[in-house]
Amino acid sequence: MLYAPNGAMPDIRAYIAIRTRFFDDFALSAANSGIRQAVIVAAGMDTRALRLEWPAGMTVFELDDPELLRLKNSILGAHPPSAGCRRIPLGVDLECRFTDALRTAGFVAGTPSLWIAEGLFYYLLENAVTAILARISENSAAGSALGADFVSRSFLASPWMKAALDSLAKRGTPWLSATDDPEGLLRLLGWSAQVTSPGDGGASHGRWPYPVLPRSVKDVPHSFMVTAHRE
Repeated sequence: MLYAPNGAMPDIRAYIAIRTRFFDDFALSAANSGIRQAVIVAAGMDTRALRLEWPAGMTVFELDDPELLRLKNSILGAHPPSAGCRRIPLGVDLECRFTDALRTAGFVAGTPSLWIAEGLFYYLLENAVTAILARISENSAAGSALGADFVSRSFLASPWMKAALDSLAKRGTPWLSATDDPEGLLRLLGWSAQVTSPGDGGASHGRWPYPVLPRSVKDVPHSFMVTAHRE
């Protein structure tokens, strides 16, 4: 959960650092279990293809707006992916079907895949979240893994988060959706999911200074780091 009990704004930098490490560890665990294709959804400036020690034969597809990926490529310049990894950036409209672009680029839907959707879903309307998760699920064979983060509905209504959320809205990037049951949302699409909160065991790394309140406390904002597997 993301909550400063004294009413002060929580340190978002601590959360982002913890979240990044959490999904780094999840991604490498999935790859080391045998998965050899990963898809970073809304990749932005994500550099996992470059900085993680992927096993040999790994392909990392990066999906995002074509203009943003061109900017990213110009910043990265000639920096190669890490040893054993092939990086394939794909400019797509995430709210339209991206399956054809993925498969044309070499993605194999019939083999297990890793998907990371980090820092994305709360920027989208609920129907767009459902549509993207459905496309991911349609292309995920048994043995696939998914990592994503969500926020609770109380997060969007919390007085502790109002200043930050108002600031995001003024910049044209409002947070639009939330869920109190990410496990149920993913179960409907064929995933078995587990939720971890910042500050939980393995998700603190000495960076989370706030108490971790149970999800049953409904009137405070909660942040969910979700890992899921497809049977």
